[in-house]
Amino acid sequence: MSAPAQRDVAHELVAHSPGATAEWHSLSDHLASTGKLCGQFSAPFESQLAGQLVGHVHDLGKADPAWQHYLRTVATGVSSPTVDHKTAGALLLSEWGVAVLAPLVLGHHGGLTNAVDARARLTSTPTDGQQAASARASDLGLSPPRGLAGVVPSWAMPVSGQDRAGLRRLEFWMRMVFSALIDADRLDTASFLDADRPTELGNSSIAANDSTFQTSRRAALGVRLADPIADAREVVFQEIVTHAPEPPGWFELTAPTGAGKTLGALGFALRHAAAHGLRRVVSAVPFISVTEQVADSYRSVLDSRGDGGVVLEHHSGVRTRNEGQVGAGLWGRLAVENWDATIVVTTTVRLLETMFENGTSDVRRLHRLARSVIVLDEVQSIPWRLIEPTLEVLRDLVRYYGCTVVLSTATQPPFELVGEHGGAAPRQLLDPAWFDVFRRARAVFEPTPLSWEEIGDRVHGEAERNGGQCLAVVNTIKDARALTRQLVGREGLFHLSTRLCQRHRRDVLRAVNHRLAAGHPCVLISTQIVEAGVDLDFPVAFRAVAPMTAIAQVAGRVNRHGFRPEGVLYVVDPADGGTPPDEYRIGCNVTRDLLRMGVDPLNANSMATYFERFLDATRSLLDKEHIQREREMHNFENVAERYRIIADDTTSVVVSYDGFDATKLKPPTAPKYRWMFNRRVQPYLVGLRRREFTTVQQAGLVEDLGGGLHAWHGDYDEMFGLVSTHSTEALIW
Repeated sequence: MSAPAQRDVAHELVAHSPGATAEWHSLSDHLASTGKLCGQFSAPFESQLAGQLVGHVHDLGKADPAWQHYLRTVATGVSSPTVDHKTAGALLLSEWGVAVLAPLVLGHHGGLTNAVDARARLTSTPTDGQQAASARASDLGLSPPRGLAGVVPSWAMPVSGQDRAGLRRLEFWMRMVFSALIDADRLDTASFLDADRPTELGNSSIAANDSTFQTSRRAALGVRLADPIADAREVVFQEIVTHAPEPPGWFELTAPTGAGKTLGALGFALRHAAAHGLRRVVSAVPFISVTEQVADSYRSVLDSRGDGGVVLEHHSGVRTRNEGQVGAGLWGRLAVENWDATIVVTTTVRLLETMFENGTSDVRRLHRLARSVIVLDEVQSIPWRLIEPTLEVLRDLVRYYGCTVVLSTATQPPFELVGEHGGAAPRQLLDPAWFDVFRRARAVFEPTPLSWEEIGDRVHGEAERNGGQCLAVVNTIKDARALTRQLVGREGLFHLSTRLCQRHRRDVLRAVNHRLAAGHPCVLISTQIVEAGVDLDFPVAFRAVAPMTAIAQVAGRVNRHGFRPEGVLYVVDPADGGTPPDEYRIGCNVTRDLLRMGVDPLNANSMATYFERFLDATRSLLDKEHIQREREMHNFENVAERYRIIADDTTSVVVSYDGFDATKLKPPTAPKYRWMFNRRVQPYLVGLRRREFTTVQQAGLVEDLGGGLHAWHGDYDEMFGLVSTHSTEALIW
């Protein structure tokens, strides 16, 4: 057999400099491979042709003679001014009658822009180089589609310029195809540069994970410690998973705290996905500490060998013990780039902001959501000011992208009443009668405003009557510190807020749970950070007046496992309490009015009354940032800037804790090692709001480490965490 002919790389159009094989990356190969991958990634939402088109033309501008000269010059080590390579492909798409795809090609390096900027690029006069690149299209195997039909699915096309919902559907569809393009482009480029890197990670199947889950769960049932409500939890689990054969769609898992929502939701998701051929399960929870807890719970039933590669845990604080290694560590590092995993556990912030992002890094994962089960845990924590655009995108994922969405919480908001036309009635996975079965505490409201000294005395007294154990939850960091100071000197006193770094918070929760289990004195004063998914079991608790959902969440940390006849939750009204922002303040006021009327905050009917009044009072806040309007105009940059789960801009500072010295950090000089540095310091970060950060910066308390990080040179207290005399501390979200 004769040897294969050698390629004439000296005259061939190329896309990238030589990689691991010392060969140039052929432009025709890159366009063909990217188009193929992008088409595959877009196929789950009926957009294979659109994906192929943008993949095939995205780098057409590299056929510009000036760009070819630039690449070959840079490859010799000589600097050369870069040449635009995005506009030529976008212009060709417009010429072919599929201008709707042009912004995706324009943004495949810098991100999706606002419509006016994209139009300016597309209406400019082509340069000689861009015209030369377009002229090479046929040489590169590119040909126009047969019209717009078949490129954009009919459900994604607005019927007119006044079809506001249709314009938003098109906007999200463009994001999905853009995501597929970014992923395909990056994967093909990476596989060229590293021949050993796979384009698909060969994850375990949904069916295999479902089988493993069932086997592991049965084994765990035989050895777990029994508690008085263990049998009830098992019946709850079986009731939840009986709904798995139902058609994909919108489900609500409204379950009492302590009823086993985490594994119940996973059991339903796996069995449902296996029954309907869905591709993955994506579970999102509000806080990093809870994300770690959920991921560990998933691994306990899905990764019995402990070798990883099953549950992808993705958030800013992921532990780095396997970074850079082969096997599970390498799999995790590759999978976080595009969520190419069967089971993904992430934060609510990361998941939801990905749906509205315009940049190329985060949006790369978006297309993986198609034909997935999306479990949103503790959904009451989604900011009300973002709820309208959030719900519309989630509903579109169900209607047009083959997804099933499960909204899981003990305090389910009436989301079906939100939006221009509301939403379809959700299917319930659990009978509401279970709330009576799992109710393990009663609420007592104290209507008279109390000082922190008075509240401290009551916490002290109740702790003394209950084996030294008591929980108190307040609304702001300032309030938590004020109450903690009233109790200094007590044995087993702990404090929690986001002024403690992640590692510190984890240590506090471990110590608290250890003391509770051992029956030792333990008083925890916390902000609302303990209300979402944190497994605590106190005999008695106090809660400052808050939205009724928050009161119910704290009640779930009282007599959680039913070891006592009844727990008590005292709801108090601090005379000197902090002032929360809009929607939280409204929730506090609605709750206070209902409590003064004698309403039981732990009654299901009371929660319905609360939401009815709360919704009436917040109609103007459901899209406070006017994101829907920006989506209709296809202003991708504006949408990304406005859709932020954490509204206040924060700057991260690295603190010194438990032997880690932030003042001695030496950031890497090489950019390629920056990600390793960032991961190493993540557990020691604390966020400061912009005004406070500016003040402490002027006072010389921070050192710039680059990359948006700063070392904290001020006080870090073993009880209160980062302490600043310039504090503008407010509500914790």
